[in-house]
Amino acid sequence: MLAISKTLIYGSVLLTFLFNPTETLFHARLDLEGSPPNCSGLREISVYCHLNLEISRYISIVIMLWAASGFLPRFAAIPAAYVMWSLSTSISVQEGGDQIAANLGLLMIPLSLSDKRINHWMLPAKSSIKNYIASVTLISISMQAVFVYFDAAISKIKRPEWADGSAMYYWTRDTTLGQGGLIASFADIVTAQPLGTVAITWGTILLEVMLAVAVFVPQRMRHVIAYCAIAFHILILVYFGFFTFSCTMIGMICFYLLYDRIILRQREGVV
Repeated sequence: MLAISKTLIYGSVLLTFLFNPTETLFHARLDLEGSPPNCSGLREISVYCHLNLEISRYISIVIMLWAASGFLPRFAAIPAAYVMWSLSTSISVQEGGDQIAANLGLLMIPLSLSDKRINHWMLPAKSSIKNYIASVTLISISMQAVFVYFDAAISKIKRPEWADGSAMYYWTRDTTLGQGGLIASFADIVTAQPLGTVAITWGTILLEVMLAVAVFVPQRMRHVIAYCAIAFHILILVYFGFFTFSCTMIGMICFYLLYDRIILRQREGVV
């Protein structure tokens, strides 16, 4: 479970580099002066402020491929976190998934530094110290998840179209989003009915609220919420095509809501 979570998070950033050319990641914007990347303040330490952008992208691909493979995790963690942070601060259009991935990359460093395995897919040696580090890391990631979903729910409730239950009617008909074809046709049929639109709109808010408080509920309920959330993000991936965002969020959910299984398997030496 732990290996899957880490690979999903690292892999989401890897896919961003693989399927977006340099000119897409660092294109000029009409609302900003100068050409990206923005190297002001703390952003100056970004890798993209010191090397050719094309070369930096290829270096980033190699590092993220290394991290996602799980090979020598204790050595890959810091370079990967640096690349993830650089991407989230230097890219022309900052997307929520990239920022969350960057935060998770930093939070995973202590756990990875304590991992002496050749590959994170191998069975780990039992270690009370490593279990303690894993617990602290998982708690930190849980706090990140609580904030993300609480903020998402509150932000939606403040918007009139979400509050009145009509938001998904407009989202599913936005021509700049979605995959089209049978999936779009099915969504149009469902949201054409008031009950369908309200159920999906308010259901999204309800799920985000549940995710924000899931850390306080009993274990069995927490697992149910986790599987519902994973299914929810898979649906986002299928309909909207937000592949990297969905991978990042599913990886975070596994850390956040299935952490007890991760710790148990750590102790049993099966993660």
